[in-house]
Amino acid sequence: MNTSNLPEHKQTQSIQSWYEPALRTLVNYLEAKKAQLRKVKGDEKNAAVKREELKRALNRDHCLTFSDADLVISSMYRAGKIFIFGEYIQLPRKEEA
Repeated sequence: MNTSNLPEHKQTQSIQSWYEPALRTLVNYLEAKKAQLRKVKGDEKNAAVKREELKRALNRDHCLTFSDADLVISSMYRAGKIFIFGEYIQLPRKEEA
């Protein structure tokens, strides 16, 4: 995903095109974390994935470079698609009525 020679709006589109695959990868990892928490009777709401773990998965599963994976993660955060706290990533929680 070399976007350095593209106009800015095309760079943005290229990064955003990775949201769906990256979110799918994140959801799969979060489900595994939730399963681990269920085994130890932990609260599934605490399931989170380390940023480095997600970057490695995006590299392995989608052949993104680590820097491109970091761009996608940062962009998803700015767009409100994910929640980052420290080195951990979660999906935004649904507001309870």
